[in-house]
Amino acid sequence: MRDKDKTQKASRRQFIELLAAVPVGATAAGLGAVSVIDAAHADTRTVDRSQYKIFSPGSIGKLKLKNRLLRSAAYEGGGTPTGEVNDDMLRIHRAYAEGGVSLTLTGYMAVMQYGKKGTHVCAYDDRFIPGLKMLADTVHKVGNDCKIGAEIGHDGTSTASRRGDQVDQASLISPTGDTWPARIGPSGIDWQGKKEGHVMTEAEIERFCDDMGQAARRLQEAGFDGAHHYLIDTFLSPYTNRRTDGYGGSLKNRVRIVAEVTQQIRRHVGRDFPILIKLNCDDGPTHEGTIGEIDIHTFPALVREVVRAGVDAIDISGSQKPGDPLRADIGDPKDQSYYRAFAEAIDVKIPVILGCGNRNVELLEKIINTGRVNFFCFARPMVREPDLAKRWLEGRGGPASECINSNLCFRELYVTGGPARCVVLAEMQKTAQLLFEAEKAGYGV
Repeated sequence: MRDKDKTQKASRRQFIELLAAVPVGATAAGLGAVSVIDAAHADTRTVDRSQYKIFSPGSIGKLKLKNRLLRSAAYEGGGTPTGEVNDDMLRIHRAYAEGGVSLTLTGYMAVMQYGKKGTHVCAYDDRFIPGLKMLADTVHKVGNDCKIGAEIGHDGTSTASRRGDQVDQASLISPTGDTWPARIGPSGIDWQGKKEGHVMTEAEIERFCDDMGQAARRLQEAGFDGAHHYLIDTFLSPYTNRRTDGYGGSLKNRVRIVAEVTQQIRRHVGRDFPILIKLNCDDGPTHEGTIGEIDIHTFPALVREVVRAGVDAIDISGSQKPGDPLRADIGDPKDQSYYRAFAEAIDVKIPVILGCGNRNVELLEKIINTGRVNFFCFARPMVREPDLAKRWLEGRGGPASECINSNLCFRELYVTGGPARCVVLAEMQKTAQLLFEAEKAGYGV
């Protein structure tokens, strides 16, 4: 017995050493490990949700959508160093389409060469149209009526931090001839309150608006179904916009850039191409501990002015907490869908999309039945489960997403540049595969 015990202990020690030798974040050796995880943790309950409102058809402008679940416009790291669509981008959005969402929105695409970073896909030149068309065709060829849109814009006051600050730009000369630093914005003030970076001139703002229109044209020519604004919020917030010209001061002046971008997009793509805008509903507390000026009381007035600018849908997002852009403690449904109150505080005649913290299908059905929210979008949950919408519709498993909100997916994404993946699932698969191999090798695990 003693010799047997020693052998078992040695085998376990060998296995532990083998497990420790594999770097954290490594991909599983084989997909067969998934069945090991599923068999141990699968929830076999089924619920008929075919009559739920979130699975009923809806519309954004003239765009008809088969249900109310969208893949959020979140960075996925699917571009080459020169801004072309790569195979990861095709694979990621094909999976979202197959997974049952009605609209998959890509992460930010650069509308000008200046500011393109790391693995961003680009839309600033006609040479990108063939790759963009390949992406749109990939989604449409799934054949289940999934649509595709793109988030377009400029990083603005965001710092260049991805992949060792690699930036694909020929120079630091702006399209209008001035030298730009890594950050640009309405007043040279970022969300941390630092006054650094380039204050955009009126000529540069005008050029940016035209670039947005040209990018939308390229998307339409490539077969995309809509466009999604990005990072105009620094102009909308009095915290970061302290201009005294026609783009600052009053609410109408701060929203002027939205109106001009919308006009340029309409000029290039017409009225039927839907325009969505992601709005920051809460710009505080700031890094200094002060409270910003956009909150649940001022947000409705901002939304009304943005609607007057001519957009087709409002996508509600927020600044979260300083140093914690993605909330982790949302396992309890009461902590989820955490911008619900902001959505229910506004009353507009265009669709409202609620983002951030959507995790439980039963809660979402309850929210949509209030009549103030029309669509929901998802980022982290669909990195974990690309087929979440389909699983919920078919009634498989429990009502909650399997995402545990560790934020490891986005932490790794912003360090490596992508592609986006669920690190937790990869680790589970890797461990299960090692267990399987250890058992085959005769380790007493």
